[in-house]
Amino acid sequence: MEAIVNRKFEQCFGEGKYKQAIGIALETKRIDMVKASIERSNNPETMLGYAFTLATETIKSKEFRTAILNTIMEVYESKNDLGNDNDFYKIAKCQFHLNRPELTAKLLVKLLHSTKSDEYLIAYQIAFDVVEKESQSYTQSVITTATVAAASLEDKSKFEKLLTILKGSINERLYLQFLKKNNHTDMLLINQVKDSIGNKKSILHMSTVWMNAIMNAYTTNDAFLRDNMPWAETAINWNRFMVISSLGMIHAGNKSKADEILTPYFAGGAGPNNSPFCTAGAYYAYGLIHANNFTPETNEFFMNGYRNAGQVESVQHGVSLGLGLVAMATKNSEVYEQLKNTLYANADSATIGEAAAYSMGMVMLGSADERVIEEMMTHAVDSQHEKIIRALSISLALLMQGREEQADGLIE
Repeated sequence: MEAIVNRKFEQCFGEGKYKQAIGIALETKRIDMVKASIERSNNPETMLGYAFTLATETIKSKEFRTAILNTIMEVYESKNDLGNDNDFYKIAKCQFHLNRPELTAKLLVKLLHSTKSDEYLIAYQIAFDVVEKESQSYTQSVITTATVAAASLEDKSKFEKLLTILKGSINERLYLQFLKKNNHTDMLLINQVKDSIGNKKSILHMSTVWMNAIMNAYTTNDAFLRDNMPWAETAINWNRFMVISSLGMIHAGNKSKADEILTPYFAGGAGPNNSPFCTAGAYYAYGLIHANNFTPETNEFFMNGYRNAGQVESVQHGVSLGLGLVAMATKNSEVYEQLKNTLYANADSATIGEAAAYSMGMVMLGSADERVIEEMMTHAVDSQHEKIIRALSISLALLMQGREEQADGLIE
């Protein structure tokens, strides 16, 4: 049978049918023939693109897909000039799939070094793709490695621009400008809904607040809440938490104004309606605004939040959720330990425990860390609170994000 397949490969090569050869190689799991099909073809660049598309779109097994992508990367690296211009975007996508930030960094610096007049622009576009599609830990690794690799650059101006893109500030500014300018939310409709429900129905009151937040998400348009603050403040307890946290949805990414918007609520809100639920909502909103943007400053902010929260359950709930959002996918062990200790120290509080458990999953997103899985499983078995058990279950799913068949054992 193997001899028949080998003869088929030779026939494909003889007739110049390299795409069919790659197809047969993938069906028979012959990685050596995938490589041979690409290298022997008269247009290796096209065959690399074809193999990449098949690998990422049709192969179900993560392990085999990773092996194919590694082979494609080897071919790219062994042939710096494949006859035509390299498809640098495909190379970068391979690196993304393989989780190889150090290779992405080297590629970016190589493009900045290029003697071709416009190849540095490709580096900028790939940097935008990194910020948009990859986790912040990947982006941070790219920045660190690229900074070292770029030390030999004579002209640092291009690298400084690249660094600005990788830090995400340009993306955020463009998103905010675009969504603010193109916001066509019907504010009259929201006000009509508000007027029709009156003050007494708390579920309808809350759903109207959410409707406003979702319709104005990312646009920085909080006019409805500002114009109707007395009405919004008729909410009590957790509904108050929701009202303030909805500001985080509306101002997501608007980091420069976060303190100005939320400071009045960190002290529990203004006037006679002062409430710890306002403070909790403000911490959660701060996390939404700074989501995926972990820095020493944001970390210190939430650590101070824990210190200031004392034993107030709602505030610890808000701080925990905010910290999880900010440190998402960083796999930061200090943040994870802080959240774990918060969970363990408040084993009798479903309110604090639920938020800490969700955030543990967010911080360790996609890590498949065996020690963390063991700790979560053990605590879920020991806990008496359904909310904590559910939050830990979802966090176990978050740990396996993107792991595909590697998660089968845990699922079983």
